[in-house]
Amino acid sequence: MDTTGAQRANIGADNLIATVPDWARLARLAIRAVGHAHAEFTIEQVRSRMDAYAAQDAPHPNAWGAVFRQAAKDGEIRRTGAYRESSNPRSRGRRVPVWQWVGA
Repeated sequence: MDTTGAQRANIGADNLIATVPDWARLARLAIRAVGHAHAEFTIEQVRSRMDAYAAQDAPHPNAWGAVFRQAAKDGEIRRTGAYRESSNPRSRGRRVPVWQWVGA
């Protein structure tokens, strides 16, 4: 069976989340909390909120992307099409997508 890049990315995200279910559950709670509090938000706001839930960093460099991909696939969030400059010094001003909560 031939898969597209998007399908492979979804499979990879699902597999990554399955290896860290406790962290992924807390990350989804952080997404939900920030989404309910702000009309639009970035991953950086969610990462800050996550600090209140867990002392550990993301268990893998792709973990945050996997959790956001899963939340979007589940219909909880969607990209607005806008981007903001990252406030994380390690990102050197990289532009990050702006998200909107659309779940219940």
